[in-house]
Amino acid sequence: MTRSLRLLLGAALAVAVLPPVPAAAKPPPASVASGSATRFGVIASTIGDPGGNNLANTQALYGQHRTLMGGGPTGIRVFSAGNIPLATDTTVQGQFLAWIAANHPDEYVTVSFKTYSSTRQNTLMTWAQTNSLDLELIFFHEPQDDCFKIPTPSSPACPANYKSVYVQMDAQRDAHAWAARVVLNKNLMDYWQHFESAKKGGGWPLYVEPKNGAGEKTDPADMVTWDLYSAEWLPLYYSTSRALKYPDQVWDGTAMPWGYGELGAHRNPDDAQWSGLADFEQRVTDAAQDPEATYPGLPPAVFVKWWCAYGASGVAENNHLERSAAAVAHYRAKVIASPL
Repeated sequence: MTRSLRLLLGAALAVAVLPPVPAAAKPPPASVASGSATRFGVIASTIGDPGGNNLANTQALYGQHRTLMGGGPTGIRVFSAGNIPLATDTTVQGQFLAWIAANHPDEYVTVSFKTYSSTRQNTLMTWAQTNSLDLELIFFHEPQDDCFKIPTPSSPACPANYKSVYVQMDAQRDAHAWAARVVLNKNLMDYWQHFESAKKGGGWPLYVEPKNGAGEKTDPADMVTWDLYSAEWLPLYYSTSRALKYPDQVWDGTAMPWGYGELGAHRNPDDAQWSGLADFEQRVTDAAQDPEATYPGLPPAVFVKWWCAYGASGVAENNHLERSAAAVAHYRAKVIASPL
């Protein structure tokens, strides 16, 4: 073998063993694309509500909040602790989906579930296509404490399975004609990240794929959202920098668009007139639209969803935006200007 041939073979082998470069994920749906105006909506949940978890009360709470926010779309979120709900199901979730499609086809529909089925995902996407509805899918929202609070390696919320499900969801979406109108959202828990992950594990890097060497996202989901509640035992409502801390970290590490999947505030004991809640709502939602002054380089949030529910304690004070007229007025203007 000649020296030149040996050099050629050596170069070919060197190229062959180069590690693969992670490919960039495909462009996101238009509703998640950077540069779009931040959208605002409301989650009107029956949790803890005196009217109970039934179709009539679900419809009533949705109607009340739609009116409160100016009469236009506010978005809906349907949650299932089991299978992906379908509009043909006889459950409250299924009946509400069917009612929304028939009566409010202008709504942005979010479906959150804890048991994955590719068949049910396909059926739901076909239903959304038939009714021309934008659809957002969330597998196992706030997964960290389900896996790490009491260590449960077999939980479907643990990172390996969680990430595998999103790969499957992305593949099913890609094969569907409605793919461009379906958003995959990884919805994480701010409380766990801030107060528990250092002690018990479950930090966000376990759940979201890093960006590649070119600085592009590689995760099969389209965005990462945070459920953020300012804790009631703290002397002050969260600062703006604290509220945007983890969206900025995730953006820097993954190039994933971001938003607030749930935003709320437990009333601080010293905030008798709810003025602190109003200030918190205004600061954080304004910064979500324009975070540059707080974290240079962080793009605006894709959306913000304010959580309106009594909460497990059954006390309306614990999360209701409407406890502060000033907060309602400020948020209403945002919903009217840029609805979910």
